[in-house]
Amino acid sequence: MIEKEPKKGQGVYITPEEIAQITREIPRKMNLSSAAKNASKKLGYHITRLRGRGMSFAESRAYQPGDEIRHIDWRVTARTGEVYTKTFEEERDRPVFTLVDQTSSMFIGTKRCFKAYLAAELALSFSWLACRNQDPFGGMFIGAEPTRTRLRSGRKHWAHYCEHLLDTNQSWDLTQDNTQMNWAETFRTMQQEIRPGSLIVIISDFFNHDIDPQDLFQLRAHSDVICIGVQDPIEIKPPENAGPVGFNGNKWYYKGKGTDQQRLMKSYQNRWNSMKSMCAEMGIGFFTTSTHEKALNHMEAILR
Repeated sequence: MIEKEPKKGQGVYITPEEIAQITREIPRKMNLSSAAKNASKKLGYHITRLRGRGMSFAESRAYQPGDEIRHIDWRVTARTGEVYTKTFEEERDRPVFTLVDQTSSMFIGTKRCFKAYLAAELALSFSWLACRNQDPFGGMFIGAEPTRTRLRSGRKHWAHYCEHLLDTNQSWDLTQDNTQMNWAETFRTMQQEIRPGSLIVIISDFFNHDIDPQDLFQLRAHSDVICIGVQDPIEIKPPENAGPVGFNGNKWYYKGKGTDQQRLMKSYQNRWNSMKSMCAEMGIGFFTTSTHEKALNHMEAILR
């Protein structure tokens, strides 16, 4: 863990002060109850409703002798002409597990922040919402050295989660060797950590999108999954006469002679479309985010 003074660089490295600010800015009314449900609506799939605590409405069904009168669904009864009663179910904790990409390709940005910074903001936002609701949360942070926190609840665990994320984010520097996502190994580890019924949030630029659909399907079998793609405007539309420069395996753009702009744009779009198609086939919500907007704006769009 970080023992020295945290690195500071606006929009590059996340700091403890910025974590505190992120949690302060999240509205009290914001919650995770609609994340996977709304994603599935857009795709035309049914997905398990995200649950909190207490008793919640499950469905209305035809009245049966012995049903409580106070549970009669008067709206449905009036509409159908037959007596219907509301049924309820006990709500459970909803574990939230975040997979946060902090590999080399994430440390680029031409607007408000680096992609890695935005990914950290989003992960912190999801986990803070879970913590605030007293739900278990945990995560995997993939950077120079993969690390993870188990699913736990409480403010003490929140500090532990933040420490791991800070350590991974702050471990990057220009001199380190290239790091890439190893999706197969990462998903195997996640299977050991995740409880059935969890909400899994995968945050990455999917630069290395060598993902076996079967691995993703296994996660989706017992949990709700959403993927958040992080991008920078320069990737969507590179400058004219731009070309890739190899820098520790990353693709950095420069102004000058290089490969054709249209080819770069097509290659990027193909990668993005491949991920979207894979997710759509499995009923997984895929959301795109960009470094020119604050994480809170993206959270509001995802949870709307």
